[in-house]
Parts: sequence; structure tokens; C-alpha cells
Amino acid sequence: MDDAQHPTEAAPDPLLAVEGLAASRGSVRAVRDVSLTVEAGQVHALLGPNGAGKTTTLDVVLGFCAADAGTVRVLGHDPATATGRRAIRREIGMVPQEGGHYPYLSVRETLEMHRGLRDRPRPLGEMLELAGLAHRAGRRVRSLSGGERRRLDLAVALAGYPRLLVLDEPTTGFDPAAREAMWEVIRGLAADGRGVLLTTHYLEEAQQLSGSVTVVAAGATVASGSSDGIARRLGLRSRIVLELPPDAPRLPPDLGPDVEADLEVAGDGHRLEALAADPAPLLAVLAAWSRSVGHPLDGLEVRPPSLEDSYRVLTATKDGER
Repeated sequence: MDDAQHPTEAAPDPLLAVEGLAASRGSVRAVRDVSLTVEAGQVHALLGPNGAGKTTTLDVVLGFCAADAGTVRVLGHDPATATGRRAIRREIGMVPQEGGHYPYLSVRETLEMHRGLRDRPRPLGEMLELAGLAHRAGRRVRSLSGGERRRLDLAVALAGYPRLLVLDEPTTGFDPAAREAMWEVIRGLAADGRGVLLTTHYLEEAQQLSGSVTVVAAGATVASGSSDGIARRLGLRSRIVLELPPDAPRLPPDLGPDVEADLEVAGDGHRLEALAADPAPLLAVLAAWSRSVGHPLDGLEVRPPSLEDSYRVLTATKDGER
């Protein structure tokens, strides 16, 4: 029996699919044309400057705001319908930009209250451990630091084993160590098959966590895909820098016709700076030169274009419009 007689397994539907979304805030069209998808096991970052339409997009996804146009499916449901909203809220977790909890309840009491709202609640100890709050379980919410309140927001979002998590600026107020710990939790959730939609102004955070990103500006998607793919489409190039000590052999002024790069050899032949879309040919030439002269390339740095580089290009013009 040939392959044509075996039906291929259909790819699973994305947990979140937004296509051509338009939505208004009063008389203002806050979102004009936003599209994005979040798959199971994926962290997807939604990025853009203030006023770009991120919050309105999240509100439509969560059923708090109606769309003017386009389609939105969350876990296969339409969040604009009452039936869809009920189904979604059983399987979604949300860390809002500004959380709110009863200040005189303890952390433990707060989590127990939210566990009681879930059909299949996560064990309290597991919630405390995931959020790094086990040592604060008896503290009243009002006595928590800003970072600890954000951790409590995350613990609440995880109360019912959500399939999709929406994290709106989840590490605001965190010190570097706390932020790294939160990143590990988010990575673990994605590795467990959860989908994560993340908004953040920390572009390093988005680059560290996200397999794919959507950049919005002036209410519309201006780029979507992997960080590397976006950089390539924008024509951004890697920077190659080589610093050699004064007693090292000099670099040749001409590195050959196969090297497609803007480069400069300076410092009396001991410093090279180059920009290249593909650094591999230049690196191969440098490696061959290193072997021929018997000197290591210890001062070599290759800096690929970052997500921040792409973001700056995409949002550089007035009001993010392109």
C-alpha cells in the first residue's frame, strides 16, 4: 500500500488564532489589522509600543471587548459569544498587567479561593512552589512586595491547569534573579504543552522566551515569525569584530572575493569590523588565516541582529506607522 492510501494526520488547531482583527475603543479604532497564532507548547510574544493595540487585542481574545471585524478563535471557541466565554474561562489563565487581590487575605487564602472556582484545581502546594511563594503562604497580600504580588498573579492563573496562558507584562517589578526564575517557570509551562501569549516591553525577555513574535504598530501587525526570520526579512546583518594583540600577525587587507560583507581592517592590521547578512564565508576565511599563521582567533565576536534591532526598525517611524 503506497503512502497516498494512508491518510495523513491533520495538524492540531492552534490554541489561539486571530486573523485580520479590527476593534475600537469608543470612537477610536485601536486595532486595525492584527493577526497572530499561538500553538500548544509555544511561547508567542505580542510586542509593540504603548498605544499600538496590544491591550485591545488581549481584551478581544479574553471576551472583554467585541471585534469590529476579523476572526478570533480561542481553544476553538468564539470569545464574543456567552457560550464561548464560559468555555474559554475554564481553560485559560490570565496574568493581567495590574493584578488585584483582597489585601487582608493571606496568600494561602487567596489561592484557596481561586482553587474553589476551578473544575480541576491544582494542588495548593504546587501552586505555591511554581510561583516561588511557599515561604510567603501565611503573609497577607498587603504585605507582599510588588514582585511577590506578580508571582501571586501567576499562581492564580495556574489554579486550573490552563491550556492557554495570557501573560501581560508578567515580570514588571522583578529583580534580575526573580525574572530569571519566572522565565524558567514559563519555559516549563510551554514544555508541558501549554500555549503562552506574552506581552512585554523587555525585548530581551521576548527573545529569551519566545519561539515566535508578532510586532504591532499603530493597530496593525507589521511583522510576525521567528526573531531570526524577521531580522532576515528586514535585511539586518550580523556584526563581526576581531581584536588581535599588537604582537599578532597582521590581517591581510583583502580577505578574498567570496566574502560578501562591509568590512574594515584597521588598527595597523590588528582590528577587523564587518557587517554581513551571512557571516559564515568571512568566518571560514578568518579560520583559514588563523591556521596558516598559527595564531588563535581569541578576540573574535559575532553579534547576530537581536530582536531589539528588528523592533527598532519596525517601530522607528512616527506613531509606529510604516
